[in-house]
Amino acid sequence: MRETLIISFVRVAKKTLKLLLPKPVIKALVALKHLIIKMRLYNFTPCDSPGSGIPVIVGLHRSPIGIGESARLCKAAFDKAGWLAHTFDVSSLFLPDSITETKPDDIATFKDSGPLVIHANPPELPFILNKLGSAKTKGRLIISYWAWELPKLPKSWIPAFDLVHEVWTPSNFCAQAISQHTSKKVRVVPHPVDCFQQTELSFSFDNLQIPNNACRILTMYDMNSSQTRKNPKAAIEAFKSAMGKDMRAVLILKVVHSQTNKSEFAKLLKDINGYPNIKILTANMTSEQVRALLKGVDIVISLHRSEGFGLVMAEAMYLGKVVIGTDWSANQDFMDVNCSILIPCSLIPVKDTQGIYQEPGQVWADPDIQIAAKQIKRMVDQPDLRKQLGNAAYEKTHNQFTSQNYFATLGKAFMKHASNSPDFIDRGDKQQYDKKE
Repeated sequence: MRETLIISFVRVAKKTLKLLLPKPVIKALVALKHLIIKMRLYNFTPCDSPGSGIPVIVGLHRSPIGIGESARLCKAAFDKAGWLAHTFDVSSLFLPDSITETKPDDIATFKDSGPLVIHANPPELPFILNKLGSAKTKGRLIISYWAWELPKLPKSWIPAFDLVHEVWTPSNFCAQAISQHTSKKVRVVPHPVDCFQQTELSFSFDNLQIPNNACRILTMYDMNSSQTRKNPKAAIEAFKSAMGKDMRAVLILKVVHSQTNKSEFAKLLKDINGYPNIKILTANMTSEQVRALLKGVDIVISLHRSEGFGLVMAEAMYLGKVVIGTDWSANQDFMDVNCSILIPCSLIPVKDTQGIYQEPGQVWADPDIQIAAKQIKRMVDQPDLRKQLGNAAYEKTHNQFTSQNYFATLGKAFMKHASNSPDFIDRGDKQQYDKKE
C-alpha cells in the first residue's frame, strides 16, 4: 500500500512539473537524466561466464504496443511449451498511462542466474538495465530483442552492442541492418504468432454504424511508431479511389496514441473528412480485444513504408484474413503472391514529419496507390477470391509460425544457460540449434 501511494505521488508530481516548467527546461532535465543513466552504465559489460537458471523475459508486458506484444508472445511460447520462464515488467518506466494488460504471471524472483531476454531497443535498454541493477544482471546471459525498420542502423544504437551477449530480431530485414555493425551473434527469431491470445469475444461494430453486409477493411497502427512510416494516408487514398463513398465497404482506422500526437491526428481527420465509410477507433484495447477486432474484419491493409516484422499482418493472416501489404521490408518473410496481395513500390528518401527517423541516407517504400485501389476493389467485389486467399494465408502462417520453429531459432547459447527445457526440445530441437550455429 505504501509503495503504491509513493508511485502515485511521483506520477502526480511529474505531471505537475510538466505543466509548470517551460518545455526547454523539461527537455534539459530529460537529457540530464539520460546522461546520468548512461554514465552509470559506462563500465557495464556482460559477464564472460554466464550462469544458468530459469529464463527471465523482460519487457513492456502490460503496454498495448508492438514491443509489448513481442514480450507477451515470447512468454506465451514458453507457457505453451510447458517451459517455466519468469517475467519482469517495465511498462511503468515508459508508458505508465497506457497500461491495458493484466499483470503477468511468474514474476521473476532472480534467485538463480538464468538468461535475461530483454524485449527493448537500444534507446530503452540502458534504462531497463539501470532499473534491474547489478544484482539482477550479474552473472547472466543478456540477450536483447531489437526491431528496426530501415536498411541502416542508427549510429546511436551501436554502443548498445556492448551491453549484451547477443541480439535477437524478428526478421531477416532487421538482421541485415543490425549485423553490419557487430561481430556478436545476431539471431533471427520470428515472433511465435501461433501463441497470440485466442479469444471467444466478438467485436461489436454497432457504435461505428457499419451496415451488416459491408466488407470491413482494417488498418491499424501506433502513432508513436511514426505515422509517416505506417502510411495510413496511402490506405485512405487507395480506399477512396476504389470505393468513393460506397457503403458496401468500410475502412476502419485503429489508432493508438492519438492523444499524444495531436497534429498528426489532425492530419488524419482532415484526410477522412466527408467520407461516412471511413471510421476511426482510438480507444486503448487489450490484446484480447484486438484479436476480436481482427476476427471481425474481412481485409487488413498495410501500405507501410517499412516494417521490422509486420505483426498485425502476420496475426491477421493467422486468422485467415486477406492482407494487402507493401511489397518491401520484413513482411516479405511471410507474405507472397500465393497467400496475400503485395503492392509494388518504389524506394524514396526517408522524410519523417515526426522526426522519429532522422538518419541521413535512408530509404523506404512508396507503395503504388492506384494498384492498391484496384486490389481493394477486386477483393470487395470477389468474396470467393477473398476466402481462397484467406485460406492460403491461414495455411502459410500455421505452417511457418509454430512453437517448435520458434524454439529452433533460439540457439545454443540460450539453450546452454536456460534450465528446465521441455522434453520435446531435449529430444529433437537441440539438433536444429546445432545446425543453425
